[in-house]
Amino acid sequence: MKIDVAIQSYKKPELLLYTLLSLYKHSSEHIDTIYINDDSGEDSERIVKIYQSEQFLQLFRDWKIKVRKNIRRTGWWQALVKDQMPKYISPFYFIYRASICLLKTGHFFTNRHDIRYQWAFDCTNKKYVYVLHDDVIFNKDIVGLYIYEAEKMKNPGIIGDLGQCWRCPHSNGNSACSPEKIMSGYRPSRNWPKTSYAYNGSRRACRINEWSALIAVEAIKYIEQKEHVFFGNYDDFGDVGAYWFDMCIKNNFDFLDPLPTIEQRRSYYTHGWRGVSGHSIWVNQGSGKNEYNRNEIINAIHNDFGIYFNNLVSK
Repeated sequence: MKIDVAIQSYKKPELLLYTLLSLYKHSSEHIDTIYINDDSGEDSERIVKIYQSEQFLQLFRDWKIKVRKNIRRTGWWQALVKDQMPKYISPFYFIYRASICLLKTGHFFTNRHDIRYQWAFDCTNKKYVYVLHDDVIFNKDIVGLYIYEAEKMKNPGIIGDLGQCWRCPHSNGNSACSPEKIMSGYRPSRNWPKTSYAYNGSRRACRINEWSALIAVEAIKYIEQKEHVFFGNYDDFGDVGAYWFDMCIKNNFDFLDPLPTIEQRRSYYTHGWRGVSGHSIWVNQGSGKNEYNRNEIINAIHNDFGIYFNNLVSK
């Protein structure tokens, strides 16, 4: 079975290349098309040229590579798509969110393909799309594992790394929740997967994390049609995919974390393999911004794969 891949690009083409080279090494046989969606704003033209260069494409000769740049940046806030409002949005909430979009982008609404991963979901003809971040290093064939597990499901929805436990109030104490407990049937509250009522990004801490997840396209289309929700959006004070995960469960789609412990996950892949997540390079997540060391990644590409990154740029 072949699947497609969706990856978001934001100002780190060196890191994205390393991630794809690592994925290619372990999972190339399962993948048909890579959809790279760039949200770099004023830097998009330069970065897209790298992904479209003949040198870049030749590195992944067994894959099709498709690239686009966003019409309007979506950033790290909830984007609104005209005529596709989530059902939970009240008039007040709409005004609040529309004002943020206007402040950030100069527009109330965005193009649906500008929402993270949505272009791939709309264009794919595959049963599943694998979504990932640009800061993952692979040690084994995670895609093959996910496909194997998905095909055993009665009504597949999403498979991947469960939980943002560091944000969750149920992760502390003697009876702390964990991915292992969730997968064994435990539920920390009757409101789960909602984890609090806070008006911040921690209201919905539980999800299948979008840095490594296989998603059934049927579930994507069903939930959008019924709930008017996009997987790649920041809905109801939750991170990407958190509210969608709630709707996935509500609509009786199956989910699975086949590697619920840190040790199991690291045997297959590491997210934030440089010691920090890609997001923290641009946004202070509580401990200050982290530096993006471009030369460090370029050296890693050469040392691990024998490739000179600077030779990939189109002349």
